[in-house]
Amino acid sequence: MDNNNSFFPDGYSVPASSNNYMRFKTGDNIFRILSMPILGWEGWVIEEGKRKPKRFRYHEKPIDLRPFDKQKVNHFQAYVVYNFKDEMVQVLELTQASIMREIENLYNDVDWGDPREYDLKVTKTGEDLETRYSVSPKPKKPLTEEIVEAMKKPVQLEAIFEGLDPFDPNVKV
Repeated sequence: MDNNNSFFPDGYSVPASSNNYMRFKTGDNIFRILSMPILGWEGWVIEEGKRKPKRFRYHEKPIDLRPFDKQKVNHFQAYVVYNFKDEMVQVLELTQASIMREIENLYNDVDWGDPREYDLKVTKTGEDLETRYSVSPKPKKPLTEEIVEAMKKPVQLEAIFEGLDPFDPNVKV
C-alpha cells in the first residue's frame, strides 16, 4: 500500500473511453480539423436486424430512396480531427447544417480561411429537438507536438464509403 495520504495518485482521472469517432457532448467541444473534408450522403438501412449507415460520395446521391429509413438521405461532411478533450485523433462526421454552414463561412472569410489553421469550439446546448450548436474559431496557431505525434497513426477517411473502419491499418482505399 502506498504511504501517501491520497487515495488516487496526483492528477489522476478516469480515462475517457477510446472511441475513434468524435460526438458532440453538451457544453464546449474543441477540436482541430486535420484533413480535407470528404462530402457525401448518408442514409440508414436495416441489415440483419440492425440499423446501419450507407454512405455515398457527393456526386453519387442515390435516386431511389425507398430502401432508406424515412426514405431520405442526409448530406454529411467528414474530417479527421484532433479532439482536445479526449486527446486523440478521431473522425468527425457532421450532418448538422448549422455547423457545416459556420465552417464554410469561416473558410470563406478572409480573416479565417482554411480551418486546418485554427481550433474550433462547437458549443452544444439543449436536447433532442431543442439541441442547438454554436461555432467559434480560436486564434490561429501551429499544431502542437502532441497533435503532430498523434497524426502519425494513418487514417483512411474514404473507408467510410465502403462501411470499413478508417483506423484499420489493413484497409486500403
